[in-house]
Amino acid sequence: MDGGWTRYLVIMVASALVILALASWDRNRPPDRRGWRSLKPGATYMFAIGIGTLLTLAMSYIWLFVGSTRPDGERQMEILFWLILTFGTATLITLLQYRVSMRSAMHWRGDLLHWQAKGTEHRRKLTEAVRLRRTFMGPYYVVFNDGLEARVDPYTNNAMALVELIADRLSPDDAGSGEA
Repeated sequence: MDGGWTRYLVIMVASALVILALASWDRNRPPDRRGWRSLKPGATYMFAIGIGTLLTLAMSYIWLFVGSTRPDGERQMEILFWLILTFGTATLITLLQYRVSMRSAMHWRGDLLHWQAKGTEHRRKLTEAVRLRRTFMGPYYVVFNDGLEARVDPYTNNAMALVELIADRLSPDDAGSGEA
């Protein structure tokens, strides 16, 4: 495989991973409020981001600096290149989902739900929810009577407690997992 442009592509993917990973771990989170339950990324995110970054960087190092001396080394390096892109892209997508979850700052207490979306803080009562839907392998959306939707990341801590609370308040027909 040609070492010219592909070398730069591997360096860009590895660099983007490191930069985005470091930027995602900022500690400028709003303080927990007394009695409020928060949705925050947990161990699943940390594991996926950590392992994905380490594997991508290790494979990038091998591809950039070590190579292979075997007779089929060129083919091995081609496969390694595609593995780097696959793991790097998957880890970048996970980092972006992590950041979206952190920025939503979703929390609730009793019947009141607070979250941020697109730079705007929203507050709604859970009794105003009219529907709960889930996209295929994706987040839940709480649809309120005014059409506003709150995105609930199922891979955050306390997400299922919130989803179950909302589902219990809705009639069985409205709580189905419709598609987006």
